[in-house]
Amino acid sequence: MENTYRKAICAVFVNKENKFLLGFNPRDKVYKMCQWGIEDWETPKEACKREVKEELGIEICDENIVEEFEETCRYNFEDKGVIFIDGKWFIGQELKIFKINFDEEKMSFSQSNEFENFLWISSSELENFELSKKWDYKLRAYKEIIKIIWF
Repeated sequence: MENTYRKAICAVFVNKENKFLLGFNPRDKVYKMCQWGIEDWETPKEACKREVKEELGIEICDENIVEEFEETCRYNFEDKGVIFIDGKWFIGQELKIFKINFDEEKMSFSQSNEFENFLWISSSELENFELSKKWDYKLRAYKEIIKIIWF
């Protein structure tokens, strides 16, 4: 098996206090950034818009996207080794990062099976944010994403 990374997006919502969003995933019992796979037929930006609408109930447009970063964040699935998705095996994900302005007056999240609760935190709070040991690799990736967005 070749070392293949699943192409995915990470939608980092930022509010007017310059805090970013984490959502509690009831299946994994952990807070996560909003990230989803890119279908073969779509661009990363199309995937971002589609997934945000499907999973969060928010329709975003180009003006909501503050930046689409050239840098990506790649991580291995350290807790699973490999995963099988849509007929392919993957050793990890490579995330295309989008910074999205969250306008609290115009936007609200709908409940989804992916996220049960939302939390706004500052970039400095992420340093102290604890995930379970099996998710250390994601916390490292989240810290890398925050550095890309704010530095």
